Amino acid sequence: MQKYKIPGGMCDYLPDECYMKNLVEDKILAVFKSDGYERIETPSVEYHGVFAYNGVFPIENAFKTTDTDGNLLILRPDITMPLSRIVSTKMNPVFPLKLCYLGNSFSLLADEYRYREFTQAGLELIGEKSYLADAEVIILAIEALKAAGLDDFLIELGNTEFLRGLIYECGLDERGEAELIKSVGKKNNFAITEILGRAGVSAELSAVITELPTLFGEDAAEKARRLTAGNKRSGDALDELERIYGLLAALGYEKYISIDLGLLNSMNFYTGTVFKGISLHFGAAILSGGRYDDLFTDKGGAAIPATGFAVGIKNLLTALAGNGKILSKPPCDCVIGGRREHAVEAFKKKTELKARGFTVSYTFIDDEIKLKKYADAVGAKRSVFIDKRR
Repeated sequence: MQKYKIPGGMCDYLPDECYMKNLVEDKILAVFKSDGYERIETPSVEYHGVFAYNGVFPIENAFKTTDTDGNLLILRPDITMPLSRIVSTKMNPVFPLKLCYLGNSFSLLADEYRYREFTQAGLELIGEKSYLADAEVIILAIEALKAAGLDDFLIELGNTEFLRGLIYECGLDERGEAELIKSVGKKNNFAITEILGRAGVSAELSAVITELPTLFGEDAAEKARRLTAGNKRSGDALDELERIYGLLAALGYEKYISIDLGLLNSMNFYTGTVFKGISLHFGAAILSGGRYDDLFTDKGGAAIPATGFAVGIKNLLTALAGNGKILSKPPCDCVIGGRREHAVEAFKKKTELKARGFTVSYTFIDDEIKLKKYADAVGAKRSVFIDKRR
């Protein structure tokens, strides 16, 4: 019966899970707020046009409905675009503008690593184009995962401009570019070779692009520089990547970061630095982010540089569980019961204990033996039975 089921790709959180989820969310938001990021909230339902920009979001994968006036509405698949709407229509920001959020997003389709409704905590640093802004959000991504209790993670860094420089040399048409980007993202060398061969790309350039899926780790940037000597666009991307890496290493974050030049995220969304967080205990990204200088605009329509990231809370909880870091909801300090005619005294006792910082539950149980059994069943630390006759 549907009465007892939830739709596929949805998720319930029972008390212990909800406790852990809220605890992790609070710790992440505390990291953001301590760095000057202000929280903002947007509606779950937006007009279709908010997400129809630049083909960034596949609208066919969004939950859709129509408004009473016939306009097309969708359940938001992401929170960055609604923030862009707010910045360009409702704010007179002083840059750099620092915003953060916590909320649910939606996808019509689900896979093994994402539900159809999923909670994201993220931030946006708007109005600053330098590599220092990218470095700040990467640092906050690291600190957020650490605050949540995760310690076996790695932030992989890439730059979409590195591949764009190579694609420009290839002279591919739009379809070929899309196929190549998809294949590089999946590290599919067979498909990469086939696409480049079909387009008549030189053997030398094909060899460089085929190397992309292997360009990760400690010597990735150095190796990439040798392979792309003479390509200014790719070289500039490497320069920026090395500046970010150098700053993070100098600040003591070296063990958490690695370069991966095959990392693309979504190239029609990101315009430079990209990164994702991975863990030994989860098979997909826990967080992802990067620079998107074409998404935010001012009230006059001029582009505003921006960078940021989002953490998938459910993915993070799964990684924490795999790492043995799941915490159980703490037990109630005290349960109270009592004879019905002494309810006033029982409620006063509850108020007194709460004022002293204890968690207290009034149980409506009017039998002392039953109260003790209830306390044992729920794991309460103690029970108090009010009986003024004694």
